[in-house]
Amino acid sequence: MAIPPRVRTLLVLFGGFIVHFSLGTLFAYGNLAPYIASYIRNASHPHTITTGTTSLLYSVAVVGQGLSMVLGGWLDRRIGPRLTTIAGSLIMSGGVMLSYFAIRVSFWFLLFTYGAMFGLGLGLAYVGPLACAIRWLPRWKGFSNGLILSGFGLGAVFAFLQTIYINPHNYPPEEEEGYFTHPDVLSRIPSSFLVFGGVHLVTLMSGALLLSNPPAKGRSRPRPRINNSIEPTSSIDSTLQGSPPPPPSFGVQSVEDDEPGAHLSVSKEYNTSTSGGGGGGGGGLLETEGQKMYGTSSWTPNVITSLTPRQMVSTRGFCYLWLLLACAGTAVTAVVTLYKYFGQRFIKDDHFLATMGSTSAICNSAGSLILGAFADKFNYKAGLVCMTAVMSALLLTVYASVAAGKGMFFVWVCGLFFCVGGLYALFPTATARSLGQSTLPQIMVFCSPPTASQRS
Repeated sequence: MAIPPRVRTLLVLFGGFIVHFSLGTLFAYGNLAPYIASYIRNASHPHTITTGTTSLLYSVAVVGQGLSMVLGGWLDRRIGPRLTTIAGSLIMSGGVMLSYFAIRVSFWFLLFTYGAMFGLGLGLAYVGPLACAIRWLPRWKGFSNGLILSGFGLGAVFAFLQTIYINPHNYPPEEEEGYFTHPDVLSRIPSSFLVFGGVHLVTLMSGALLLSNPPAKGRSRPRPRINNSIEPTSSIDSTLQGSPPPPPSFGVQSVEDDEPGAHLSVSKEYNTSTSGGGGGGGGGLLETEGQKMYGTSSWTPNVITSLTPRQMVSTRGFCYLWLLLACAGTAVTAVVTLYKYFGQRFIKDDHFLATMGSTSAICNSAGSLILGAFADKFNYKAGLVCMTAVMSALLLTVYASVAAGKGMFFVWVCGLFFCVGGLYALFPTATARSLGQSTLPQIMVFCSPPTASQRS
């Protein structure tokens, strides 16, 4: 018996949520970093490593994620989201479990297993659930992205589970710098990679098996529509700065089903193929004038659904998204990797810091849901402005929260993670509407190096 489309849509959303929940353990790295540094200083090499240096693991993972997202997008279009996600799941969970051996040898071996392998698997498994959900719910990009990415944000609840396993008796760090030396704590750190690697393998594979593309006939495609009136079209939401006025219509419109109400008139001679920059064959008035005035297809996000990398980087929309994601990424890296290390300087309660990390995961998840729905209902640009402004204010006043006590620091960290979730729910929607859905992996790979460069 065939599964009804509505049920299959719910299964895809649930499967994507589960996959991203496990991938979201990346956000729990800040809780794990002091444990890793403590073990290497006492039982591995190099003995002089610091928590700040171990954040290189997070940086390598983020770079690996960005690089493999391009491959993940390519595989998703050829073998489907299920097999692509399974491949990423095996690489990521395998890297985590191999870290049981790597951390005993050297930090540099750990950098390969828990950094490179983790990030490569994460990037492969990241793309499929989001692209699959958009195919099932093309009119609700923000909601579907926000729902699945709320699982990614919620993944930081692994912070509390990590601490309960590694430090069940709540031993405080013995050194002023925040490093643990108690044998009971150190002995549990390597085995934690085996335990949580197995958990990731089960959850990732379970979610991947629920992913499937909709029938080809049900997918949304642009369709031509005749318009007998020759009038200028209304402006469309094409870049983060606002769209320039489109050229006048000449009789034919191209409308995407997944953008209700959005339309852009195009010339009968206009070649909607994305091959070539401005010299491709078949280019009519709109192609030449639009490229001359505004850059290659920068004002046609709802018509052009696939851009070559060369065309993409020539648009203003890409530049704005690149800069915004890179700047936001450096702040996110600092928050995710160092919030516990910073808090340990004046809070000696390890369970309190782990609870703070897990609670911030709920705030991260809420930010993804709320801002994803906001992007559908209102305007993603307003959401981006609000989230970046609030996050900047919280970062600038974090020392004031420390002076007010650990309760206020708790609130500040939760607020920062809410902004993190909101930002990363808005970026896929902004990309899909500004440059086309298929360009998200390219943007992430270009933004990953500056995003990962922020470490102490």
